[in-house]
Amino acid sequence: MAFLPALLAALFAGWCGTFATGVSWPAAAVGWIAVLGLVGAVGGDGRDALGLGRPGAWLPLLFAAAMAASLALSPVPRAGRVALTLLPAFYLLPAAVARCWQGEAARRWGLRALSAAVGGIALWALIAAWRLHLRPSLPLGQHNVLAL
Repeated sequence: MAFLPALLAALFAGWCGTFATGVSWPAAAVGWIAVLGLVGAVGGDGRDALGLGRPGAWLPLLFAAAMAASLALSPVPRAGRVALTLLPAFYLLPAAVARCWQGEAARRWGLRALSAAVGGIALWALIAAWRLHLRPSLPLGQHNVLAL
């Protein structure tokens, strides 16, 4: 179970998050099913999933309100509808990852796997930039997203 967050990150980087295939409905559907599957299978404590404490209890609701306002004002609202619908799953995702990494050994293996996934994504980006003589953007499709 410690490898599930790394597999999710690799799935989004390798298929669901790429610019070329991320806009296709199969890739998007697999990505959203994977996020919902991880949260549903592992579970998450919805009381304070992000560990914000008592002062930050209203921040997720304010974020949802800001997203709803952005959706209402957007000239292309379809991506915002999906994001707003899946916001509860993304809110529970940190707690699900924490459950995957509950023990010390699981945390170490999970962080190693996540580091390997991120290193693989970075190597892929460097090779793509070197071969295509472009800004490093692949596999995520945009250089700012890759930098994040």
